[in-house]
Amino acid sequence: MVSQEIRNCGIALGALMHQVTEEQAAMIRLIKGNLIAAADMAKEMERGLVVPPLFKINCDGDCRI
Repeated sequence: MVSQEIRNCGIALGALMHQVTEEQAAMIRLIKGNLIAAADMAKEMERGLVVPPLFKINCDGDCRI
C-alpha cells in the first residue's frame, strides 16, 4: 500500500545518515520524521477505503459488455 512505500522512503533516508555532515543529517532526520508521519496518516486513510467492484452489470435478458 502507499503508506508502506512512504515509510520505506523514510527508512531508506536513515541509511544515509553516516554518509553526510551533521547539518545534512539534521535535515534528513526532519524529512524522515515527516515521511513517517505522512505514512501514519496514509495508513489511517487506507483503513477507511472501500474498494468498489470493477464492473456492476444490471440487465434483463441478453446482456453484452
